[in-house]
Amino acid sequence: MAARVVRFASRTELLKRDQAAELRQLVLTLEPQAPDATRKILAVIDRNTAAEKGWSFIMLGPMQNRAVVRWINTHAKRPRLSAALWAEFFCHMRTDTGEVVMSRAEMAEAVGAQPRHVSEALTELHGMGALIRHQEGREVRWFMNPRVGTCLTGVARQEAQQGAPLLAVIEGGA
Repeated sequence: MAARVVRFASRTELLKRDQAAELRQLVLTLEPQAPDATRKILAVIDRNTAAEKGWSFIMLGPMQNRAVVRWINTHAKRPRLSAALWAEFFCHMRTDTGEVVMSRAEMAEAVGAQPRHVSEALTELHGMGALIRHQEGREVRWFMNPRVGTCLTGVARQEAQQGAPLLAVIEGGA
């Protein structure tokens, strides 16, 4: 039988991991009362626990990502802004849902742009299929198209990808 090397985790690390898991479960119970706050807190928990593991991986469809980048460079009204936003989204993506957990103002601040220009870029990225928009009343939430990038694995990834739109550039669009 082959030996297996396992990283040592101290009691402190194990306790922190358990506390993070408990905190995540507690925060999930608050989602009906404060959905926006819940999404942001979960994103912070995910980022911090991923940092303890080294880094989090996002499965990126290389051809789809290339199609998005090429589309940005060729068709976007403000290609540098759109490319900067696209890169930023991977750092602010909830690992369990693919939601980009940033407000429009936070996006604008992160890339040094005006909020209305960010809105235009989001609309362009949505129009070409790189992002998925969920709108409930006045609230708009943005999700990475799981056909392009996702943290989901196995059956969950397949189900998410089946329900996601194809990129317009891959379908032969603009």
